[in-house]
Parts: sequence; structure tokens; C-alpha cells
Amino acid sequence: MYENFIIRPVEKTDLDDIEELAFSAGKGLTNLPKDRDMLRDKIEKSVASFSKDLKEPGDGYYMFALEDLKKKKVVGCSGIFAEIGNEFPSYNFKVSREMLESFDLGVKKENKFLQLVNDYQGVTEIGVLFLAEEYRKNKIGQFLSRCRYLYMADNRKRFHDKTIAEMRGITDENGKSPFWHALGKRFIDLKFDEADIKMSNNKKRFVAELMPRRSIPVLLLDPKAQEAIGKPQEETAPAMHLLEKEGFEYNNYIDIFDGGPNLEATTKFIRTIRKSRFATVNDIKKKITGNNYMLGSCQKQYKMCIASIEVLEGNEEVVICEKTAEKLGLKLQDKIRFIKF
Repeated sequence: MYENFIIRPVEKTDLDDIEELAFSAGKGLTNLPKDRDMLRDKIEKSVASFSKDLKEPGDGYYMFALEDLKKKKVVGCSGIFAEIGNEFPSYNFKVSREMLESFDLGVKKENKFLQLVNDYQGVTEIGVLFLAEEYRKNKIGQFLSRCRYLYMADNRKRFHDKTIAEMRGITDENGKSPFWHALGKRFIDLKFDEADIKMSNNKKRFVAELMPRRSIPVLLLDPKAQEAIGKPQEETAPAMHLLEKEGFEYNNYIDIFDGGPNLEATTKFIRTIRKSRFATVNDIKKKITGNNYMLGSCQKQYKMCIASIEVLEGNEEVVICEKTAEKLGLKLQDKIRFIKF
């Protein structure tokens, strides 16, 4: 089922396939822009980040490509921003609650407020995740999502101790956000897509200049905008569920444009990072059957696949098959990281 797939760092020659993916995506996926030059810049930055011998996060960006080896085509991608919020501010609304009470009227009521904050300074962000529609089956999307954590587990110094993920908020069939229309557009005279693209290009100063710094009562927003707060877009819900299974939680931070939830986790406690194991290739056989594992090659050219392996006593040595060794570029005594899929 998985023998025809491999995940690897994106390459400059993948530009055509990545562009095709971008144009097949719906509106609102700003980390995969429908602009060839911007996509080229992202790919080149990723190539440079992978090639550097980094000892700290910096502004590294890592994009992974899911390749269908049979078709020799990239059919999905996912990414990691090693650090956000330092060089360029990262703005969110924090949702707070306050209990108000009138003794004269005998009324007690909880109200919600939105406060513009820049709390996510110096954190890692799980970025784009997109898979061609025909491949959205057999947990291939889960592989594409979790592959990032295998790489993070083997390269901890490249990433911060806290990791966040922004979920796309609710928009209609025309890409219109009820949250933006009710709040953001009143202060920033831009269409939702225009404002979102400026933010994705790190042109963020306008947020601090134009958005109110005082707390905003949620009750002043129209009902559709209130309902959108902290809710993911319908097609984003499966990705959010995967993150929650990895230990990410919603902690009352939302996107300032569409109201989508921000999830966060302590990096070392992300399930795939915490439960994956590091081992040496003890033997290479012609064929192996059994449980499927996610494997990371731990080599300079980091590659990942799903395959059957034999885990030897102590979990410190494994046996792999010839096809797996060929796909990942492994030989005897090489190191791999693995976790049951």
C-alpha cells in the first residue's frame, strides 16, 4: 500500500508539481500561495535551511514533499517554520472570560473579550499541510503530517521548546470570513484575502498600527462572527484532529483574521517525538512482513517512508528489507528513527 511513497525535503525541481498543488487548493491556504515566484522563494529557503548545519532555530523553514515514486510526481507537501514571532511579530487574539455581576438586578453573566497580543515569540510553527485529493485515503495524510515530528525528533536544536499550529477558520464558499467582516475589516480597509496574504509575506506592521489594543467584547460582534471564534473550517477539522492526537491543545488563542483556533504543544511531548525510537540497522533482508512503521533515515538527506521492519530486543537495533534500504539510502550500521504507524 505504501511502497510507492517517500517523503523527502523539497527540491528546486519540484516547483512545477508544488505549483500544481497550490492551484488545486481552495482559498485561504496562504502558506501555499498561488504565485510561482513566491513558491520558488519558499522552496529555495527550505533547500537552504536543510543544507545548513544549524545549532539553533533561527528563521529556518523546512518543506517536505510526498513523492509518488511510480508517477515520479510530488502529490503533497507539509512544512515547519523553525521560529516565528522574533524577527517579525506574530499577532493573535487571546480570548478571555470575565464574570460580571449586578447585585441590584440580580444578574450574573460571563462575558468574553478579545485582546490583541504577540504572545507567540520564539516558538516553532507547524506550517502548510496539503495533499492532492486522490491521495486522501489510507492514512497518507497522517503520514504527511507526522513526518515533520520525526525530523524534529532527530534535529531538536533546530526547533523551539514550544510548537504551535494555526487552523484555518470558517469561510464561506466565496472565501469570505464572517469573523473578518465583523471585526478586522472595520479597522483595516482590506479584503480578507489581501490582509491574509500580507501577513503571510511578513508585512505585519499594519496590524499593530490599525487594530485596537483595548479589549473587544465578543457580544458586540454579530452571531456568525461569534460562532466562528475558535472553530476550524470543515475541511481543516481532520488536520486538527491529527494534531490533537499528537498532544496539541487549544489554549484560547485565535487567528486575527478568520478566528480559527491556534493549537500548541510542548515540543518534546508531541506524541511522535516522545514515542519514536532511535536504532541501528543490524541486518538487511530481501523481504520482511509485519506491522508498518514510519521510518526516518537520520542521514544528511533525510528521507521517510512507511515499511515493515523487525525490531530486535531492546529497541536499539532493527532489520529492514532491501527495498526500504534502497528508498532511504541506508546500509548496515546506519541510524534510523522509527515509530509504529
